[in-house]
Amino acid sequence: MSLLRNALPPGKLGKINIKTNQLLLDKYSGATLALGLRKLKSDYSGACIRVRNETTNIETDIGFSSNNSIDSTSLANTAILANSFVTTTYDLSKNSNHNIQTTTTAQPRIINGGTIDSWNGKPTITFDGINDCFSHPNLSINGFSIFAVLKIIGSMSGYRSLFSSNNFNSASGMMLLINTNANKWGTYGASAERNANSGLSLNSIYLLEMHRSSSGDGVFYKNNTYDGLFSVTNSQTVAHIGGTNSFQNAPVQLSELIFYPFNNEANRAAIAANINAYYSIY
Repeated sequence: MSLLRNALPPGKLGKINIKTNQLLLDKYSGATLALGLRKLKSDYSGACIRVRNETTNIETDIGFSSNNSIDSTSLANTAILANSFVTTTYDLSKNSNHNIQTTTTAQPRIINGGTIDSWNGKPTITFDGINDCFSHPNLSINGFSIFAVLKIIGSMSGYRSLFSSNNFNSASGMMLLINTNANKWGTYGASAERNANSGLSLNSIYLLEMHRSSSGDGVFYKNNTYDGLFSVTNSQTVAHIGGTNSFQNAPVQLSELIFYPFNNEANRAAIAANINAYYSIY
């Protein structure tokens, strides 16, 4: 009879604590910067991006639709038969590390002639490879993990910076560099290029990852596949996305970039699976 003491009366249900509708950064917490065009954290209540109509210079915050993607209807209404550029991508990790560009000629595009830039049916942000980039606050770290979702849209004569730590590429630090001309991608550390095992191709879509602890070698992954080791320091002097300020800029379409201030390689396979399920990369 003692086994029945705590039994519920007939017809009564106990409280079951099951979390539903968890988003990527709910499941894998700790990111301190997240650029994206979908909602990544369920308790985030702010806008996704801020855009500027090229003709009127009116700026508008764009939020999310009911399915947690960017509100494409509101976005399209900002530039009917015109162009819109991104002034701010809000930090979807809720740490206020927003990516900002106040110079109009250096703002990346999101609407071209009234049509939202996209691939695989998902909106994306287009960097011209000339001077487009964002700046954000320097990030405090103890190791790091970077996940970047991008499409290469232009050729380049040398290394271009997607995620940079300084005003030039040949500076050791947290740098994610791409180079289609030499069919390479990688970083810069200990006074030398640190290349991944495989390269990148024009008009191809990638999920690129870098993971490093507070010391020792880091690890590259491309499209969920191990792609070599690298040596680099954990530091940021001047933080940019899309280029190193006004040069060495990357001709890419960037859809998502997530930064963890620690080595989160233990969860990388699950994070990569979530990203790929949404974007259909590989």
